[in-house]
Amino acid sequence: MNYEIQNLTRRLVSVHCNSGKTCHLPPGYKHEVPEQEVTGNTSVKKLRDRKLIAVRQLSKASTSKSAGEDIGNAETKSD
Repeated sequence: MNYEIQNLTRRLVSVHCNSGKTCHLPPGYKHEVPEQEVTGNTSVKKLRDRKLIAVRQLSKASTSKSAGEDIGNAETKSD
């Protein structure tokens, strides 16, 4: 399962993944990463808690950027 990370700010945000890779996200940019990169990642949790990034789980059937649900949010999207 893949996840989408989106920069919610007007500045560059660097996200350190579990594999050691760093994703540099320009303002408003979305990047798709495997589940292993965000699961249990304290860097991602801190950025999400500060509302600098949004993390969404993409559906299995579609890897569309608009499909999925917010992680860490009580509400889920249904189409």
